[in-house]
Amino acid sequence: MPMHLKDDGNAAFNAIQQYSGSIGTSLMATLIAISQMNATGISTKQAIARGSSHDFILLIFMAVAMLGIQAWNFKIQKNQIVK
Repeated sequence: MPMHLKDDGNAAFNAIQQYSGSIGTSLMATLIAISQMNATGISTKQAIARGSSHDFILLIFMAVAMLGIQAWNFKIQKNQIVK
């Protein structure tokens, strides 16, 4: 990015990061709420714990996927630099 656009790029990155964080938080809260609504025969605490477990599993899956994407991206960039 050219030096004269760095400030604008930084502002855009920060805005996107905050927006993504709010979407992620809403998604996690929604998963917990769905677990609570579908819980039959268990207490509210158990339903929240079940929803939190689902959140944790989703986050682990996303982290593994992101690590794979990063490794793939680094491999592509390395091949482009060498050529």
